[in-house]
Amino acid sequence: MLSYSLLKSHAGVFLVGDHTSLTWLHEVVHEVNDCSPIVIDKEGSFLGLAYDVRKAFERQREVIQPPKHFEEIGVRYGVQIL
Repeated sequence: MLSYSLLKSHAGVFLVGDHTSLTWLHEVVHEVNDCSPIVIDKEGSFLGLAYDVRKAFERQREVIQPPKHFEEIGVRYGVQIL
């Protein structure tokens, strides 16, 4: 499951999800980037979203441990998107 919160001064969003959700999001961003006629620059900032999401589920961004009283939630990973 994906969730988000606004960053300070509403400069962007903090995207949080489990490994599976972030993996699926990474695949969807690549598919949209490849197939959409709206995305002109195929190597541009939209593809940067896929890069940030991949880095998040590779544990190279923020790792959020589950709360002590809700351990069934599992580990989640987050990335700041400006």
